[in-house]
Amino acid sequence: MIDFRYHIVSLIAVFLALAVGVVLGAGPLRGSLGEQLTAQIETLREEKEALRVELEAAAAANEDMVEFVDAAAPTLLQDALAETGVAVVELPGAQGSQVEALLERVSQAGGTLVGHVRMTPRWTDAAESAPRDEVAVAVGEQMLIPPADDTPPSQVLGQGLAISLTERDPLSSSSFTTSARTIYETLLEEQLVEEVEALSVPADVVLLVAPASSEPAEGEADAVAAVVALEVDTITGFAGRNAVLAGTDALPSDLVDAVRADADAAEAVSTVDSIEVVTGQVIAPLVLAATARGVGVDHYGLEPGAAAVLPALPPPPEDPSGEESDEPGTDGTDGDESSGTDDADGTQAPDDAEASAGATS
Repeated sequence: MIDFRYHIVSLIAVFLALAVGVVLGAGPLRGSLGEQLTAQIETLREEKEALRVELEAAAAANEDMVEFVDAAAPTLLQDALAETGVAVVELPGAQGSQVEALLERVSQAGGTLVGHVRMTPRWTDAAESAPRDEVAVAVGEQMLIPPADDTPPSQVLGQGLAISLTERDPLSSSSFTTSARTIYETLLEEQLVEEVEALSVPADVVLLVAPASSEPAEGEADAVAAVVALEVDTITGFAGRNAVLAGTDALPSDLVDAVRADADAAEAVSTVDSIEVVTGQVIAPLVLAATARGVGVDHYGLEPGAAAVLPALPPPPEDPSGEESDEPGTDGTDGDESSGTDDADGTQAPDDAEASAGATS
């Protein structure tokens, strides 16, 4: 059994240790510890100041880059979308300022807006699932080539919307097919889309504007994921319709990121990220132009999921009329060569000027 003397010894040892610590702290170790702490604080202050200077420099460089891209945009985009009809589709949640910025750049590239529609919240509302599926069945029946039986309803609706914007009458390239008109009217009547600007002629390319980037609220991650899945199916329905999805890719919940991560959707449409900044807004019309000129589906922008920043833009197609240019040298001869014509015997006839010169000599 532990006696009272053991407790006395233990208490004395504790007080001795405290006394030694106080003596050392107030004496030999005081200066060393104080100097170390002071040095560490000074180092942290210097690092903080260096980071502040670096941040300000990065912000200034970013502002300069924005100004450069904005100033260079007219040259970069000049006639990129000349004689190209563009239809715009806003998905639910698309930010108005981003849509306006993209429309401005499309116009700057010489594109012609042939129609502008906005998907309503009913397109992705979970409470509207059953009636939406019924509309998908009706739309499938209105297509010239019905979709496969196992096609998801949202993909059928996306395919129907794509047809209604792009399907041309074989007898008149400026007219829609009856099927396209019927599907478009169905989508309007069922309030799945609303018309911002009426369709005029079938579009050459379709610009899909994704919802703005935002963090899901607490407890809503599953609901947001379900909506994104419906939107991915919808985007997949635009396969083969010269469609480009423009949006942000800053968060995993962003539609651009989800499309790039889905094998079928990633092969259905090209994507452009970073449309919240000028760079992405300028890239989008160039991707539309590349799509219109037959460049395959790919993904562009500034985020890691992009394959390249810009597409390799091929030259515009030749004039289908086949008319020869009046510019010198376009007929296979140099502009300064003789313009004399061949006689029937294969000798070259002199020009009028040469003939008259010979007559006077």
